[in-house]
Amino acid sequence: PDRVITGPGRNLVEMEHAQLEQPLLDGIADSVDQREIIGLAAAGAAQCAYQMFIADRPRFDKRPEAAWKAVLHVLLLLFCGPLVLARNSYLGRVKQGRPLGWIAASGGIAAGWCLLSGVFILTLFNFAQRLMA
Repeated sequence: PDRVITGPGRNLVEMEHAQLEQPLLDGIADSVDQREIIGLAAAGAAQCAYQMFIADRPRFDKRPEAAWKAVLHVLLLLFCGPLVLARNSYLGRVKQGRPLGWIAASGGIAAGWCLLSGVFILTLFNFAQRLMA
C-alpha cells in the first residue's frame, strides 16, 4: 500500500516494496573508485589521442588559431585535463619548489575531475544503451 506524506509544500508518495528501474550498466561502476578509474582511463585515452594527432602534449595555455580547433581543444581538455593538471603540479614542485600542499590540492582536484568524467561517460553509455533498447 501507498502512504502519502504531506508537509509544507510537499506531497510525497512512499511506496513499500517499490522496485526502481535499475540502470542497464548497473554492474560496471557501482563504486566511486571504479568511476574514477573510468575517468582516469578516459583522460589517458584523450591525452594519447591528442599526442598522436597533434604530436605535442595537451596544455591549458595553448591558443588554437581557428574557432573549430579551439572548440575541439576545449572538448579534449574536458577529459584529459586531470592529467594535465597533475603533470603541471608535479613540474611546479620539481622545477619551482612549490609546497607539497600544492600537489595535494591539485591531486584532489584531479581526482574529483576524473570522478565527474567517469560519471559523465557512464551516463552517456547508459543513455545510448537505453536508446538502442
